[in-house]
Amino acid sequence: MSEDDRESPEQAAGSRHVRRPRPHGRRARRIDPAAEPGGSTPGVAAGRSDEQRRALEEARHALRVRRGEDAAPETSPAASGDLPRGHRAAAARPEPVLTPAPQAHGDAHPHGDRDPAPDHEPDEPADHEAGPGDDEAAPASASALAADGRREDVEEHDDHVVHDDHEAVDSHHEDDDEEVEDHEDDAHPFDGFAHEQKRRSPLHILPVLLVLVVVLAVGAGAVYGYSWLRGNVSVGQAQDDDFTGTGSDEEVVIEISEGDTGSDIAKTLTDKGVIKSAPPFVRLFGTSQEASKIQPGSYRVNTKMSSASALEALLDPSSQTGLRVTIPEGMRMKDIFERVSKTTGIPEKDFEKAAKNYTDYGIPKNKADSPEGYLWPGRYDIPEDASAGDVLTMMWERMETELDDLDVAPEDREKVLTLASIAEKEARDPDDYGRVVRTLENRLEGAGDAHGKPMKLQLDSTVAYFSGSDSISTTPKQRETDSPYNTYLHEGLPAGPISNPGKATLEAAADPPQGKWLYWVTVDTSTGETKFADTYAEHEKNVAEWKQRAASKDADG
Repeated sequence: MSEDDRESPEQAAGSRHVRRPRPHGRRARRIDPAAEPGGSTPGVAAGRSDEQRRALEEARHALRVRRGEDAAPETSPAASGDLPRGHRAAAARPEPVLTPAPQAHGDAHPHGDRDPAPDHEPDEPADHEAGPGDDEAAPASASALAADGRREDVEEHDDHVVHDDHEAVDSHHEDDDEEVEDHEDDAHPFDGFAHEQKRRSPLHILPVLLVLVVVLAVGAGAVYGYSWLRGNVSVGQAQDDDFTGTGSDEEVVIEISEGDTGSDIAKTLTDKGVIKSAPPFVRLFGTSQEASKIQPGSYRVNTKMSSASALEALLDPSSQTGLRVTIPEGMRMKDIFERVSKTTGIPEKDFEKAAKNYTDYGIPKNKADSPEGYLWPGRYDIPEDASAGDVLTMMWERMETELDDLDVAPEDREKVLTLASIAEKEARDPDDYGRVVRTLENRLEGAGDAHGKPMKLQLDSTVAYFSGSDSISTTPKQRETDSPYNTYLHEGLPAGPISNPGKATLEAAADPPQGKWLYWVTVDTSTGETKFADTYAEHEKNVAEWKQRAASKDADG
């Protein structure tokens, strides 16, 4: 290496520069020395401009190689025949041209994080094998370095002095970095992907979300289905979950209530020891078309039966036991006792005795001190060993259920039952049940034409009840008989219900229609046609119609 190629200590020290803030933007404006007063001659400026352009191209090329954008060429750009011989030799040197100038006093180079530090001393170029023409290139390089040492790049707002080719390359390198940064570094191999990611719509993840939703739904359905199968179909259960055969010689009586489901029946059979477990029976019940034909009532069956045998027994009419009796709506208590006694063989006196102690069987205490009106009509399968008290309990529990379903409060039940029991006797058409109840309440309240004064109900049905007459019509003597049920003599409702009402009259009593009626009369006793009136004058016309129709029937014989 020639002496001219070495930097003097003064040059090394002078290569340090301090970057000052740039108040007028990121890029410093280059000033053409030839345009400034005292600048170099045009020839010198032009020569310097070519060298700076080449150095800038080399810096950009080195930057692209370092970022992986371009492969390093086999020969340096300086090897082109367009360059003078001396510059070709100087440009062919590997890296010293691009190596930043050493920093004095430990100052970090502004691009120190980009260019790796050389392994050799910064003030000495790396040793290399001399190629052809190196002896001639060295003086030319020295002359170029000397010429560059006499030139200065003046940057507005920066005070940065370039002393040699190394500093020029560094300045161009820095400017190129800033230019690349200003243009979002679009040469980066991943920049296009990043920008594409920013431009992509969020909807591109919609298919993934849909797939996830479908997978979760299928998974949840599978879990639920498996749980259901385990609980209801008993997947994988062993054969010992069910008995085999038609059962033992021991018999039991079971009771199937109205509205029982397959699971309810299975529980009853399991509790009585008829079947071993519920799931096998539930499966059979659900798949059998005949299972819906099982009737409420009592059944005598064997214990330790298979589920299939138990189902067959419940479908066999001969398995039914107990005594079936049907109680119509509006039947009086004494008639109920008589009918049940004839069917079951339970003496009527047992029912009369039980009626006196009605509260022992769950029936609430009332003013009439009687279970009359609290016994639900309907069909009953009475067990063979049932007592009179058991029958009263069965009938009251059914009535209580109906009252609960209608949301009738306990304190209102006696009144509702009494009104419904009267409607059962006074009207024959279910459409008239509600009108009868509303008329009774209007008279009790003195509504409409009563001008606020409560009226006596004057009902033949209540007189017939305490008289024991099966006919609604009464005689003057009966109507004059004193009784808490005589509504001709006493105001208000009778002492208690006069029959045992059914569902339709209970619904009418719990929620009667609106109206101002105060009277009614059945104008046709054969059909039950009834007419209602708001005033007494209108009522008299209806009574006259009733008499006329009755006379016509009598005349026809």
